[in-house]
Amino acid sequence: MGTLDKIKDWKEDDCQVKSNWSQQPGLTGSGKNCVSSFGVYDMIGNVWEWVDNTITNGVYKGRKLPQAGFIFGVDEEGVAIGTNPQTPDENYNNDYFWIKTKGVRAFARGGYWDNGAEAGLYSVYLVSPPQAAEAGIGFRCVK
Repeated sequence: MGTLDKIKDWKEDDCQVKSNWSQQPGLTGSGKNCVSSFGVYDMIGNVWEWVDNTITNGVYKGRKLPQAGFIFGVDEEGVAIGTNPQTPDENYNNDYFWIKTKGVRAFARGGYWDNGAEAGLYSVYLVSPPQAAEAGIGFRCVK
């Protein structure tokens, strides 16, 4: 829903993407035309989106999660059920799954501007504990 439909001819009022502006990264909200065909604004890159889920010792809802790697399968919530540590899968946009299996880890989804092609719809970052404050992780207000 938040993915932009435009793939070329970016202008300064459009979204902050690598091929758009010479100065990166840009401020969120700086592109007034950064909107998808679904009407979702400013959902491109910038930071990992922190969401209200956690894992404990690599287990989510009673299921052991796979090792870090490129995603080749997801469950109904979009959480990886299979990964390959070396080979990206175009069916899952070459997205990557990051995980630390010891302790409690917070879910962050999507990726931030420096993740490149490994970020995206299926990417999940399960590395930081819930109390962590990091420059690459944020959240979005919704109503």
